[in-house]
Amino acid sequence: MHYDTNYSLLIELQKVDSRIDGIDKKLKELPLEIQQCEREINELRTKLTELDELLKEKELSLREKNSEYRAEEEKLEVYKKQLLQIKNNDEYRAMLQQIDNQKEKIRKIEDEILKMEESLEEFKGKLPSLKEEIKEEIHKKELEKQKLSEMSEVLEKEKDTLITERGEIEGKIKVSSLRKYERLRKKGYNEVIVPIVKIMGSEGEEYVCSACNSTIPLEISLKVKRGEPFVRCENCGRYLYYEEKEEE
Repeated sequence: MHYDTNYSLLIELQKVDSRIDGIDKKLKELPLEIQQCEREINELRTKLTELDELLKEKELSLREKNSEYRAEEEKLEVYKKQLLQIKNNDEYRAMLQQIDNQKEKIRKIEDEILKMEESLEEFKGKLPSLKEEIKEEIHKKELEKQKLSEMSEVLEKEKDTLITERGEIEGKIKVSSLRKYERLRKKGYNEVIVPIVKIMGSEGEEYVCSACNSTIPLEISLKVKRGEPFVRCENCGRYLYYEEKEEE
């Protein structure tokens, strides 16, 4: 189906505008995506720092536990010396009990030290691979951030090219036709001119607006199929056109 030149050019103009709109949307999203990458990179770097801090904490805890062990050993030696000086049987038995309690306390500390040493050695063994995994993730995120930044530059250049193309098409369209198009664009319609689509309805074949899916009355669909320009959808108000390939 052939439309008048202005209507055909408006359809071409809309295709260019749709591409520009898509680029504008992506250009708005890119800074947020870049910020998200930066946040994730910072979080990963924090994890690296936390691993080193955790190692220091484990080492410090072990040193403190060893200091506690030595202090309790010293107490045991004191108790043993005091035992030698006691003459009273009751006091002697009480001190023996205290010594036994102290030995039990020391055994528990020894067990804790053993577990802490095992935990520390295990952590030290895993630490290099844990760090490497995080560094690899940081590298991936940095590459992703770089690609997003480069994409922004590419899209800006593509947009400039499309704006030039748009100006060339716009210059070939009658002002009156262009105003009709721009009027709907200003109302917020991303698509001003949309195709009608054939479907099988309850009463056989019928056409609907591809934008709002409302049924197109027969009289209007015939006008559209004849190629009459600026025929509007009664529901959404968009201009309609017909694509012959739908009839294949």
